[in-house]
Order: sequence, then C-alpha cells, then structure tokens
Amino acid sequence: DFEGLPARIERIVPSKYVPDLIRQYREAVVRRGIQPTARDVYVAIQGDKMFRMPNVRLVEIQRDLGFPAFNYVFTWKCAVPGLGACHALDVGFVFGATNKEFHGKGTAVDRLAVQMQGSWTAFAHTGSPSCPGLGDWPAYGKKRQTMVFGEKSHVEDAPYELERSAW
Repeated sequence: DFEGLPARIERIVPSKYVPDLIRQYREAVVRRGIQPTARDVYVAIQGDKMFRMPNVRLVEIQRDLGFPAFNYVFTWKCAVPGLGACHALDVGFVFGATNKEFHGKGTAVDRLAVQMQGSWTAFAHTGSPSCPGLGDWPAYGKKRQTMVFGEKSHVEDAPYELERSAW
C-alpha cells in the first residue's frame, strides 16, 4: 500500500529522494490515464532503476561523446496477465522465437517481430536501425528520440520523461 511504499523504496535509493521519486512516478502513471496502485509505482521505480536508467545513461554518454546511439522502449504487453512489458520479452521478437503463451499471437505479434528483426539486421549491416518495415529511427539526440516498440511502433521524443527526470 502507499503507506508502506516509502520503506520499500528506501531499500533501493537514499531516503531523502524517496518522497519526490514516489510523487513523480505516481504523477507520470496518472498522466497516462491509469490510477496507480502502490505495486504499480514500486515496479516502475524498481524496473527503471535496474534496467532503463542505466541504459539511458549509457546512451547519453555515447551521444555526448559524439557517437550515434539508438535507444528504444519496449511496451508490448506479455500474454501472461500481470507481467506487462516484462524483462526479456523483447528477445523472442528479435530472434523470431515468439510463442502464444508468452508473447501472444496474431498479426500484431508477427508485425512487431518483423520490425524488430529488420531493425537489428539493418543496424548490423549499416550502423543504423532504420529499415523499410519500421521507417526512420533517428539517433538519440538532445530531444532524446527513442523508438517505442509496441502495438504501434513509433519514434517519440523523450518518452517517460517525468520518470527519467526524477533520477
């Protein structure tokens, strides 16, 4: 519950940052039209701490050193209820190894797999993940252009910016 959430968050970040971190994550989820539970906020903070924020920092360092860097966010929801866009769900799409129990089934699954496989192949061949099945994927620049892979893949400037700025 929200009463016990600060104590859980204090296990992963210094206590002086906890109130603002919880507030910003709650606000971000509400802006997406979802009334968050304490679990939603905790999972979002923990996931970003472990996965997204280290990646964002790495991409920004590479960009700031003058090298092209490409970033993506994976929003496809797992077919297993409650897992959402869980860690490593994207791997099956990249390698064409999806299964209906975990990834789902249908034309949207197939389309996303083709988009991701095309991007990874294009990147290996050219250094750019832009490809015919997906379109232009610009380098991560000052606007933090990021490919959002999901039901309708698209490039977005600074997705999840409120959460990123909290760190």
